[in-house]
Amino acid sequence: MRPESAAHRLPLGVTMALALAAALLSKGSALVVPLLLTAYVVSLRWRDRRASWFLDLLPYYLAAVVLGTVHYAIALDEGTALSAGGAGPGSPLLTAPYVLARYLRLAFLPLWGQSLVPDVRPFGAPFAAVSGVDLAAAGAVLLLFGLLSWLAWRSDRRLFFGLAVVVFALAPYNNVLPRTTALFAERYLYISLLGVGVVLARLLARAGPATRPVLVA
Repeated sequence: MRPESAAHRLPLGVTMALALAAALLSKGSALVVPLLLTAYVVSLRWRDRRASWFLDLLPYYLAAVVLGTVHYAIALDEGTALSAGGAGPGSPLLTAPYVLARYLRLAFLPLWGQSLVPDVRPFGAPFAAVSGVDLAAAGAVLLLFGLLSWLAWRSDRRLFFGLAVVVFALAPYNNVLPRTTALFAERYLYISLLGVGVVLARLLARAGPATRPVLVA
């Protein structure tokens, strides 16, 4: 929702910030809202009153920062904000790309040797136990996804938007700030499936009129 004029920006911004704050009090994963809106602006409104669009996003980010700080303070008090198992605070940052690659594989190649059983190992501790083969596969997945995202940015911003949604929607489950209850769990991918749907719909639309019945279905 955008304000009809500059005079409406403040009351609408306050209303949207309060709505997001209420959502964040209920569920921390509502943090994805400003990220998804940013993906929309960057992908589809980059040349359309750029500064105005980002100004409209400011209330969402203010609410996310305030409530995100509250969530983090609670996680610190519970002892779940940093890596576990005696690992240093940098260990989750090393493990995060590996876990992101697992989610991308599950989203776009669900039959590629994926287990849907949650991996409940403490985040940070298992990095040293990840095999070289797994690390190489994760690197290949991330490199391919990055290349496809770059090509989509240059040729089809709607397709790029879908790819961006997949990654941004995983932000609350990065296991860095704070740590979630599992290293990897397929349920964390649910919001990202919105982006997968956008990607599939865009690819079908680009394929030509013959795919329209599939799009309608």
